Amino acid sequence: MKWRVVELERLHPHLAMALEEVVMEYVSGGGDPVIHLWEWEGKAVTVGNSQSVEGEVFLSRCKNSGIPVIRRISSGGTMFHVPGNEIVYSVCTPPGAIDNDVNRSHIQMLEPISEAFRGLGLDPTIDGNSIMIGKRKISGSAQKRAAKAILHHGTVLYEVNEWEMFSYIKGDKAASSTKGACSNYRPVTSIQDLLDISMDELIKAVFDSLVSDREHYISSWTEKELKRAADLRNSKYSTDNWNLRI
Repeated sequence: MKWRVVELERLHPHLAMALEEVVMEYVSGGGDPVIHLWEWEGKAVTVGNSQSVEGEVFLSRCKNSGIPVIRRISSGGTMFHVPGNEIVYSVCTPPGAIDNDVNRSHIQMLEPISEAFRGLGLDPTIDGNSIMIGKRKISGSAQKRAAKAILHHGTVLYEVNEWEMFSYIKGDKAASSTKGACSNYRPVTSIQDLLDISMDELIKAVFDSLVSDREHYISSWTEKELKRAADLRNSKYSTDNWNLRI
């Protein structure tokens, strides 16, 4: 199996979420499995597909600060994203390429990221859909499963400002709501808290680990894919009908 790899790019948050749906459509249509890396072009809050925005997010603060709140197609918890503070990796495969069991598939997908951390001298452990350093989370992930494609994506924290983060998302103060799934808050850490390396060094470690032992080729988005993503950005991921539906 040959993997299509889209190298690191900087994306507007609405477009980033739209491209994840485009990738699932591509793989569902018989395309090669995809590995994609990106950084955020602007600050954003993302919520899991089944989460309540009201229960998870200080929405008025986000609006006043011009920070978009965007609903992902994947599960998982609410996150605050800052340009330069994290990288996002995305892996999309046909169902037969990873374990059908959700818990085992998380371990399978998180192992290359854990290996990157080990190569940097850290001692990570996988706990559910997170990678922990000691008792603190350094990487969280989520999945979206469809009949013909499984998307697994996650963040790797290079730097974190918890005071700013919890000015916009509720974390351990998130309200349990019958309208949506509640985030499972854990204390976090970051690469800069633990190591003296650059963002470029972190990106290389993650990229090398993701493509190691995988036959792959470097690719760019096609004009058709970019048009589809732009359409989804405008009709779905920029709208309150999608983002604030719960």
